[in-house]
Amino acid sequence: MNPLINFPIARRVFGVDWGVVNWVTVMRADGTLWGMVKPRNNVNPMLLAEALVKTLPPRSYVVVERLRGVRKKLTKRPRYYLSFVKLQQALTTIAPRYRVTVLRVSPSRTSVTCPRCGFCSPNNRFKRVFRCARCRYRDDADRVGAWNLALKGLKILTRKTKEA
Repeated sequence: MNPLINFPIARRVFGVDWGVVNWVTVMRADGTLWGMVKPRNNVNPMLLAEALVKTLPPRSYVVVERLRGVRKKLTKRPRYYLSFVKLQQALTTIAPRYRVTVLRVSPSRTSVTCPRCGFCSPNNRFKRVFRCARCRYRDDADRVGAWNLALKGLKILTRKTKEA
């Protein structure tokens, strides 16, 4: 298990992953599923962002992917890229009203790293299913991506508190 989840701040750090099947997945850094939303095509990103942020405790942190280079990966589904950008902009706009901070982190290896044991391998991911080759942890790939984003954010935040 990741020792960072024992920090009290771990209960206020949430990873948000934009998947293709479960469009928005929210996981807390301690591994608790906060929610999965599969909105319709015509969803208003501002309403979705506000609904998400309203459920979070005050002084929380929302960790999202830095979206550089995502367009290249989504050549088969370019319409999703615009939705990602709009939702991220909406989160950045609405979050401060609810005393929530948005952190952007690199999404590299979030879908192939085990959030329990830290083992990283491309063999951990089988389409929609994540299965760790080392500890045999198994879960939905979007949930694992969101959890790893939350853990990356938690790592950044604990580093800042240790330096202060």
